[in-house]
Amino acid sequence: MFILTVINRFMGRRSDHTANELRQLLIECGHKLIAERGFAKFSGREAARRAGYTVGTLYNVFGSLDGYFSADSSQAVQSRNVWLLMAM
Repeated sequence: MFILTVINRFMGRRSDHTANELRQLLIECGHKLIAERGFAKFSGREAARRAGYTVGTLYNVFGSLDGYFSADSSQAVQSRNVWLLMAM
């Protein structure tokens, strides 16, 4: 019982973040993980843990690791486009 209480204290809850915040949080934790370990050693489980959630949450949000990387790359393209527009 004590172990579950301690674990639950550090794990996120759906009500802690909006869907967009959760999505962004998972992507940011993934970026940091890739920067540390490299893309070949990326772990969805570790990215979710660093965000304070379980790997199941990552799959609920993105559907799969492919969905995760697709969302990340489309976000990167959107950010680049905004930067280009601001530079004009």
